[in-house]
Amino acid sequence: MTLWYLRDGTPLESTKDNLRWIAALFESEEYRVVAQTELFGGFVVSTIWIGIGYSPPLAHQGFEPPLIFETMVFTPHWYGFDDLDQWRYATEEGAWFGHAAAVKFWRRQTL
Repeated sequence: MTLWYLRDGTPLESTKDNLRWIAALFESEEYRVVAQTELFGGFVVSTIWIGIGYSPPLAHQGFEPPLIFETMVFTPHWYGFDDLDQWRYATEEGAWFGHAAAVKFWRRQTL
């Protein structure tokens, strides 16, 4: 079963060589981070490639695309919570769109 995916959605089997390559991609901030936006008061919207197919159960049977990107909203360290919101996406295009929507929504919330 394929669990790993490149940013373009290409599936990777969990072989020893592929796992080394995936580890190197995770170490590359340029590859891993899609977008990061700091909002008023230190809140941060972060969208990243997570690589592993976090998905509904049917996705692993080929019925739905794997969710390989994630947007999270983080609070400032003094606020008391780590994260406020989270969304996942199947494509990089969806991740960019979701990031922009999260920034728009949370920008209004943090003013």
